[in-house]
Amino acid sequence: MTKTVNNISGILLLDKPTNISSNKILQKIKKLFNASKAGHCGTLDPLATGLLPICFGQATKTATYLTNSSKTYRVTGQFGIKTDTGDIDGRIIETKDFSLPKSSKQINTVLQSFIGELNQIPPMYSAIKHNGRPLYKYAYKGETIQRTPRKVFIKEISLNSYSADLININVHCSKGTYIRTLIEDIAEKMNAFATVKNLRRLSIEGFKDINMKTWDQLKECESQNELLNYLKPLDYGLSHLPTIRLSQIESEHFSFGQKLLYKVNNEHQHLIHRIYDENNYFIGLAEVNNGNEIKPKNVFKIN
Repeated sequence: MTKTVNNISGILLLDKPTNISSNKILQKIKKLFNASKAGHCGTLDPLATGLLPICFGQATKTATYLTNSSKTYRVTGQFGIKTDTGDIDGRIIETKDFSLPKSSKQINTVLQSFIGELNQIPPMYSAIKHNGRPLYKYAYKGETIQRTPRKVFIKEISLNSYSADLININVHCSKGTYIRTLIEDIAEKMNAFATVKNLRRLSIEGFKDINMKTWDQLKECESQNELLNYLKPLDYGLSHLPTIRLSQIESEHFSFGQKLLYKVNNEHQHLIHRIYDENNYFIGLAEVNNGNEIKPKNVFKIN
């Protein structure tokens, strides 16, 4: 007998477990929900835990705007060792005796020097592609590829705790920031080595209420309806985007992908807008150009 596939739409705020890749946990959840279409927003390393939004159905169209948002992490760095992956799961390639300063002031001075725009070289063990292949596939074969530095932005770093060889910090950063690389760079500034021991994503900008569900919680659900109750609406996580509300006639034109004239504030031109109909239903995403023309980018069907 063929199992019926659910054409569900919505966003699940998953608390990703450790020791599994983002794609593997995605496939498990897709199977559990029996969903026809699903994707995740912002890859987490196998070691990492925390917020991994899973988008189902039409919500996959919003994934780009979720992954473009800034993120907050809590990370523990272990000093004295350097691994090939940048985290504790990797092979130790260098060691160096080192003890962190006893004064938090000295540590904070180093941490605060990383606030602002940085040029960061992505690690070899990453999903960034070179000639169509992820860098980690080259790394598995022992190959090293020349990587171009990328501009990232560190908004805030706060020191939570530290000991002789461990440091625990919170980092609020732009998309594309590699925390493994940041920990290595912090250690280098202290003339030391370090690697990530624990990593947890705490939040993604735009999400108002971070009420994550664990894999164990999901498995314990006794019905499909119980699972579906965990899903957030399509516009969840898009609160950082400006909004436009249309009349019934305008909404009908928009639903067919037609352009509309609509005057917006100058500072909102060229930005992606959330589009709502006359009943305040979220019906799509659009860009507004200099001519105050709404250009649909994604149109959602209302069930």
